[in-house]
Amino acid sequence: MNRFEFDLQRFALTIPDTPVGSAEATAGKDYLLYIAAIVGPATTESWCILGGQKGATIDESSDDIDATTKTTGGYKATLQGLTSWSIDFDALALLPGSDNGVTALKIAKAQRKQIKVKVRYPDNSYRVGWCSSSTYTVEASHDGAATLKGKLNGNGPLSNESVFVSIAAAADQIFYFDKKSIATSVKLDGTAVAAENFTATTEGQITLKGTYLATLAAGEHLFYVYLSTGGYALVAINVTA
Repeated sequence: MNRFEFDLQRFALTIPDTPVGSAEATAGKDYLLYIAAIVGPATTESWCILGGQKGATIDESSDDIDATTKTTGGYKATLQGLTSWSIDFDALALLPGSDNGVTALKIAKAQRKQIKVKVRYPDNSYRVGWCSSSTYTVEASHDGAATLKGKLNGNGPLSNESVFVSIAAAADQIFYFDKKSIATSVKLDGTAVAAENFTATTEGQITLKGTYLATLAAGEHLFYVYLSTGGYALVAINVTA
């Protein structure tokens, strides 16, 4: 009987990778919602993922201000008004106390406290903002899993999509906000950032200097940029070693 031997070298296969362009699509399942909370005996906050989440819709919109006159050529003219943001989410309803994210959400609603929320993107960048719990609904049908639905309404700005800064090669980072505003001061963890560590312009722009960013500890940092027109902007930076 002839013996058959499979030549692994001859018949080895390699599946080619799909060329990835700058417009690579992303899967919705990889966008995750987190709630900030101080868990147990800890004294610092941590991010608690909202357990059982199935979907989230992030909406950013601005009011339209009618600026139409008799001299706008027969066309309507609009200006951008106040900006707002919100997050509609749905998740499986988990047993009470089994998920820190859901528990934090319930406590914040019961105490009428603002919620610090983070949306993480597939590339591990993220956005952070403060919001309030508008609606919180549990649906329990007889023929399906119980679900939790809710809406978070933003209070103030939503941060930029976080940027990654390497301590070993930290470069200046530029961020933008309302062009009529000037950054008057910056705080990190409640502590003022020295004026020599940033540059503000009259065009709604601030530059955080790389020499300063290189001195920060590795991890996520959220800067509060206070503006001449009132309020603040949020700047999210993730420092890597």
